[in-house]
Amino acid sequence: MITLAGALGDLGVSARIAASSDFGDRVRAAGCDFVDLRMSVADWWAEQNARSADWARSPVKTFAALRSGSKEQARAAAALLADSVEPGEGIVSGPLSLGTAAGLAELRHSQLVAWYPAPMTPSRLPQATLNPLLRRPSRLNEWSGRFAARGAEWILRPAVNEGRKTLGLRPWTARDYLAAVDRTPSVYGVSPTLMPADPAWPARVTVAGHFLRADPEPVIPEGLPQFLAEHPGTVHIGFGSWGSAIRQSDLDVACQALAMAGRSGIIAGPSQRGVLPGTSTPVFAVGEVSHDWLFPRLAAVVHHGGSGTTHRGVLAGVPSMAVPISFDQPYWGRRLAELGVGPPPVPYRKLTPARLAHAIEQMTGNPEIAARAKQLNTVLNTEHGPAVAARTIAAALAR
Repeated sequence: MITLAGALGDLGVSARIAASSDFGDRVRAAGCDFVDLRMSVADWWAEQNARSADWARSPVKTFAALRSGSKEQARAAAALLADSVEPGEGIVSGPLSLGTAAGLAELRHSQLVAWYPAPMTPSRLPQATLNPLLRRPSRLNEWSGRFAARGAEWILRPAVNEGRKTLGLRPWTARDYLAAVDRTPSVYGVSPTLMPADPAWPARVTVAGHFLRADPEPVIPEGLPQFLAEHPGTVHIGFGSWGSAIRQSDLDVACQALAMAGRSGIIAGPSQRGVLPGTSTPVFAVGEVSHDWLFPRLAAVVHHGGSGTTHRGVLAGVPSMAVPISFDQPYWGRRLAELGVGPPPVPYRKLTPARLAHAIEQMTGNPEIAARAKQLNTVLNTEHGPAVAARTIAAALAR
């Protein structure tokens, strides 16, 4: 969203970014105005880990954790957003805040634009459907898309309706949410190569291209450049925003898989740092690291399948695959395999050393996968997602 705010600024449209406190420093460092929603994503993760050690392995527990969010925080966030939006001011909302944003747009007589990082608009195309029922164009895929949107509404409803109550609005129903998805101008910050636009979608839906840009000050852990120089052909294994929910046994699985595949590795661990002792093959554990710096220096990338990490892997021009945990991650993992830049995804709950080692061997031993990864790297490097999205949003706000 920082890159989008910058692109809007280039068009003379000022923007403020409202987000959890965790992102304040990053937003301010980019020169953007920040609205602090006074909640912490990191604290929420820690709370879920304390309640159940294996919640990330269970879709039921994952959905329950999201649905049982703090009512107090939902009310406070709605009040803060209401204070920050001026009458007639445009609103750009992600999928998690769509219900509250729609209420604010109603109260402030504002134009609402939805921003999505994964398929939300129902489509008959399997490539544009989160969980397609058929691998060919079909109305069943469109129904599946509506069912997925209905599932998102069910998860978000308690928090959304707490926010709407704070704003003095009636509660939302599933029908309200689906209607908002259908009628709100929508911009996808994803590559049309990875998520193609359905030609049947209305003009209000735009697949703009990815929003990723190189980090002007990359985060490079001490000792990592030397490790990569000493161990060419290294493979990265990480779980992105879900990393704090990953157990030590899962990190052991990653180390065993690397040894079975005969590869050195970079592992994103929740607590370890530097070269790990006692592993059969050299492994370097990292915390925060700039993927745009790291990924092009690797032989292959294994990740959780989030939208941003998926695009970053393709931009690096190296083979990549997903170990999806939930939500849109299986979709992105499937798309990587369909596009030929990696093997089929291995679901996190079914992760074993043998399965992961086999996938690593496929990525590092198949020249066709490597060539396809370089080809898509060239394609994605021609995209100008923030600029396209900014023009689309500015036009929508001007109506």
